[in-house]
Amino acid sequence: MHVARAFAPLVAAALLAVVGLPRCASAQALAHALVASPRLVVLAGDSITEGVLEDATLAIPASAKPAERVCWQRLCFAEQVRDGLERAASEGRIAPTELVNRGIGGATSRDWDPRDYAVDDVHYLFNGTIYGPQPLFRNIPAADVVVHYVGTNDAVAFFEAGPPLEAEEYAEHLVRFAATLRARGVEHVLLAVPPVPPAWSALAQGERMRDYGEAVRRACRALVAPARLDRCLLDLARDFPSDGFAPGAIHPTAAGHAFIARRYVEALVGVLREEGAPEAAARPRSSASGR
Repeated sequence: MHVARAFAPLVAAALLAVVGLPRCASAQALAHALVASPRLVVLAGDSITEGVLEDATLAIPASAKPAERVCWQRLCFAEQVRDGLERAASEGRIAPTELVNRGIGGATSRDWDPRDYAVDDVHYLFNGTIYGPQPLFRNIPAADVVVHYVGTNDAVAFFEAGPPLEAEEYAEHLVRFAATLRARGVEHVLLAVPPVPPAWSALAQGERMRDYGEAVRRACRALVAPARLDRCLLDLARDFPSDGFAPGAIHPTAAGHAFIARRYVEALVGVLREEGAPEAAARPRSSASGR
């Protein structure tokens, strides 16, 4: 079956789901929605996006609190992406851009699915970056670009009630996530191919993550035209550095985070330059929550 046709029902359902969403109720609200600058980028994902590093060379003191360990010394990729976008804006390559990090420890593709949410890994509800006990998808604010990086938790069913997801299920969650956001006004949704931790390379979860990588590629082929694949696919597995994971670790080292940041910035500058075109500036944005 052709890839695009295989996912067509999911894309169509996402389009239908936005019918009846609350719209701006006043001219003032509409004017606010039409503000073109600054652009907004949202990073969605799990603890890797949140900023967890596993790197013994950092010598994080034992006295450091859990919250302090996340994105230690701003070495996580999200903060490096923030810096990279600010630098690109200062150089005039893109419009001023804000970044919101919605990385949630323990999250899976199912948790981020706009339809299939279930509270079976409630620990992430205590994350201060999200708004209480509601579907994670509804914590994505109005945005121009959303980047989604999940797969590690899916591969082993961390915090999940059921078995690890098969690649086809994983792809379905990604397609529904991206198609729903695009139907609600997000111009670009980038889906990341997750790198496989070397500790898992010869294990079932490593094979599963490699299958997930192919699933991301299939999802993007269903979502965008072949010539636009770089406006969906963000391949983090390709050329991932040998020092990107410490032995036995599933979260990247500082070097791994730096590599991810470079890939993100390269992709985001490309889509944000496109977003800065005059026809894009007049486009309203609507939030994932419909508010």
